[in-house]
Amino acid sequence: MIPTFSESFIKFVKEKCEDSSICRMIINALEMEHDAYKRALTNKHIDFITYRNDGMISFLPAGKEHIVNEDGKWSRTNRQSGKPSRIIRKIVSDHALKLLDDKEFEIFNHIYKSHFSSEDLKLELEDSNLIPGIYNMKLYQDTGTLHGSCMNGDGKFMEIYQQDMIKILCLYHYGNYKTLAGRALVWTFEYDGKNITFMDRIYTCSDWMVELFIDYAKANGWWRKQKQSFDSSKLVIDPEGNHLTLSFTVRLETEFEYYPYVDTFKFLRYGSLSNSDYDYEYELCYTNGNREEEEEDDCNCVTCYVTGEDIDEEDAIWIESGSSRYRGEYVHMDYAVLLGDRWYCIRDASYVVCDHKGTYILRDDAIWIEEQDEWYQEDDECVVWSKVHGCYKHIDDCVVLHDSDYCLEDQAVEIGDEWYHEDDVEELWDGTYAWKEDSDLVELYDGRYAMVEDTRMDNKGNYILCVEAIELQDGSYALEEDTTVDEEGNVILK
Repeated sequence: MIPTFSESFIKFVKEKCEDSSICRMIINALEMEHDAYKRALTNKHIDFITYRNDGMISFLPAGKEHIVNEDGKWSRTNRQSGKPSRIIRKIVSDHALKLLDDKEFEIFNHIYKSHFSSEDLKLELEDSNLIPGIYNMKLYQDTGTLHGSCMNGDGKFMEIYQQDMIKILCLYHYGNYKTLAGRALVWTFEYDGKNITFMDRIYTCSDWMVELFIDYAKANGWWRKQKQSFDSSKLVIDPEGNHLTLSFTVRLETEFEYYPYVDTFKFLRYGSLSNSDYDYEYELCYTNGNREEEEEDDCNCVTCYVTGEDIDEEDAIWIESGSSRYRGEYVHMDYAVLLGDRWYCIRDASYVVCDHKGTYILRDDAIWIEEQDEWYQEDDECVVWSKVHGCYKHIDDCVVLHDSDYCLEDQAVEIGDEWYHEDDVEELWDGTYAWKEDSDLVELYDGRYAMVEDTRMDNKGNYILCVEAIELQDGSYALEEDTTVDEEGNVILK
């Protein structure tokens, strides 16, 4: 059966259908009449799902009573909460899980958190005169691409940004004091005969916060980058969502004492910055405030795609495999993993962490076993194929059925010395069970079941229980309610 969702949760998934295949799957299951859509979801494990303001999902575990308060709202009694990507897996059927990869759950996680956990966060568009101070601000958390930015604390290098066509979109956290949780430069310039506004690379303390910036840009009709990286400067998204490859030029003052490390408009010609390397004078790719490399600086640096920091080539790994997001990028060796003879980024959905082995395995070779909440490989000795479930299971969670198939123990019934799947048995009148294909299983007159040796046949041709049967004078049997006693004391049919 499909889980029950709160109205606010349904509103959220409807709004995010364009951005998340999981949101689309939930709405299709709720609104489409075809059974194929409805079979994608299950309430076998959890039900009555709603949001929490801390970015978690609130749910009712299977077997717990759903309680409603006097005002009609769901009571918190018996409820639990968990991380979005983990909890949402529990409502996806085994069949549908095979159609989704880790990347889809990661996208859902980021979108969900950006929607529901921004209670103490606020986006504010600031003028250019505040940019130096913003780059010197205390950070909300020492994590994410914002923490890794090479320009943190270098406000004095930001002179070139203090011009009218530039602003900065900031994500502030308002706790005991104001701290910076994210930032992105915002440029206004002429393109194709009209002014456009372009949001530059987004730096945040947590990946999910990126969605807050993207939503803001969409709402305001801005252009933005396709990738949040130093590279791919020409890859942009227009306000209609089209992915384009374009060259932009921003006209502005370019003569200053110091220059920042620039992500997108890094190619400087006198009087302009561009994201195109055609006929440029300087590339603003240094972190020391200069616009050209100093002779004594013999460090060969590349940019780590994950953190945005400049790193020595000796500490860098070129990612040659995996998803297109990371393939063809440099990352610090701490963010790389060697699978076989190929390097992958550790944040890539192309591989997963195999906790019980303490290693990484390719996503295509991995099997998610829901009951263990862990990834395994098909050739692991503890992994078995279950025909009755149509997927792999952990042997410790299973019993061997009478036909040698494997079945989850909590969905199996033991009869004598053999196990049967719960759908293959009938409950008998006395609370015990029998295999549906047992030739000695009979249906009683009232729809209950019994073994033939525990029954008698009445005069109507129906099976009745021995304990409920009355023997008549002629040796036949009937239910007591169908009998009477004649004048001679004989039991006869009414």
